[in-house]
Amino acid sequence: MSKLEVRSVTNLDGETDLELGKSGGTVTLADGATAVGFGGGGKLLQVVQVVKSDIFSSLSTTMIAVPGLSASITPSSATNKILVNIGLALASSKFSFWSLRRDGVEIAPLNTDAGYISGWGLGAHTSDQMSLESLTYLDSPSSNSSITYSVAVSSESTREVYVNRTPNDLVNQNCRGSSYITLMEVAG
Repeated sequence: MSKLEVRSVTNLDGETDLELGKSGGTVTLADGATAVGFGGGGKLLQVVQVVKSDIFSSLSTTMIAVPGLSASITPSSATNKILVNIGLALASSKFSFWSLRRDGVEIAPLNTDAGYISGWGLGAHTSDQMSLESLTYLDSPSSNSSITYSVAVSSESTREVYVNRTPNDLVNQNCRGSSYITLMEVAG
């Protein structure tokens, strides 16, 4: 078998970038060989999850953070992204709204149109209903410091918005739920 050994390879322009094969082609390595420096993006680096199982209600018509439904993560690099996954057990007998915040500032859905409520809306429920609202959001915080993600809710009027329970909340008749926020650091 032939063997080629070189210290470095330089193309005709004097650059050290080396192209092997054609776009979409395959480069095959021998068994036991290790490829170094290919890609690197997309790897899952760490996961943080918080589950809220107690109940919360609010009459606030402005967004208010849901106590116990926040999670913090410290990215290992400012170029990495954070994949946020939320499941929110939400109910109200009137319209209610919710949003995702990073360090207390709304980042999704982030509506800046004057006169409109910024938040996802949930229609009125009967007294025995609750919905599991969900969101998957890829954030690029450009930070390697601790970041806290949280969920905020508000009500349309003087009717309460409920987290993890129905409006009636009757024992042996209604359900209760749990809400969660999961943060995943993804290599940039």
